Amino acid sequence: MDEKEFNKKLSEKVREVFGKELRDARKISGLTQEKMSEITGLDSDYISMLERGIRQPSLTTVILLCSALGISGAALITRVQAQLD
Repeated sequence: MDEKEFNKKLSEKVREVFGKELRDARKISGLTQEKMSEITGLDSDYISMLERGIRQPSLTTVILLCSALGISGAALITRVQAQLD
């Protein structure tokens, strides 16, 4: 596998794992996608795409999401990283 293909696969895996961790954290917090949308100002369709691993968030978006969930960005990223290791 060449570097370009490796990076593409890694990016796909990161999106997938981030989405799963985001969904899990949202459900634990008791929020719906719609309520999270209201709190963050992000479209609920975008939140859904993040959770399904279709879109990849910016750092600002990660911070907004984590603030709504009541967790630190570091905690969420650590959970994602643990799934990738």
